[in-house]
Amino acid sequence: MKICLLGTSHIAPVSATWEGGLKAKNPNHSITFFGAPGTQILGLKNKANKLVPNNDKLAENFKITSGGHSFIEPRLFDIFVVMGLCRDLHMLGTIIGGGYSIAVTTQSLVDYWKCSNLLRMVKRVRAATGSPIFAAHNPLQSEHANRAVNKVSFGEIIQISNAVAFSNLGAELIGQPSETIVRETATATRFSENALRLAVKGRPAGTLHDTRETRHMNQAFGHLWLSEFLLKLDTN
Repeated sequence: MKICLLGTSHIAPVSATWEGGLKAKNPNHSITFFGAPGTQILGLKNKANKLVPNNDKLAENFKITSGGHSFIEPRLFDIFVVMGLCRDLHMLGTIIGGGYSIAVTTQSLVDYWKCSNLLRMVKRVRAATGSPIFAAHNPLQSEHANRAVNKVSFGEIIQISNAVAFSNLGAELIGQPSETIVRETATATRFSENALRLAVKGRPAGTLHDTRETRHMNQAFGHLWLSEFLLKLDTN
């Protein structure tokens, strides 16, 4: 399958693990990465059934991460993944659940996604293609910076989110690999060590965040995430 993976700086460990070995092991798949730091990808607009940057900086970042493409032509891809743009999803689990009813939990997630840039971008991609779309949340913050304990399982948050926000768009929110999660609310510290930065002009692929980084992950995380995702595609 031809996969378009569009996202924020969180695509860096996924891209690294693809080029670092999974590409050779999965000849039945190809992945083109379109990434930019922060919320830059919100500058992507639907024009004549193409997803086109509305500024030169975003177009330049796309060229760097994709290997030369400055815009996305949806007809060339079978699958779309939108990654990032939803910080602090884990915090909902510390508030909802427990003694609250399922109705309160559900409404909290409806309200969260209503204001989410991730859902906004999924809608934009959906307007340009009828192909399957998967959404991937930001990695949960590293456990050494996030001591919260969820009152509801993170898997339940993903399940309800799909029911109230993604399924009616023909999209699916996928959670990070369960083996990377601790206390239902954080990522194990070993996955934020040597966290990778996104390649941009003046900063090559493989550049690391400093040792204090808690929100971006390393290639080991990217390997687990992408391996699980490709297995999902192969078994469905």
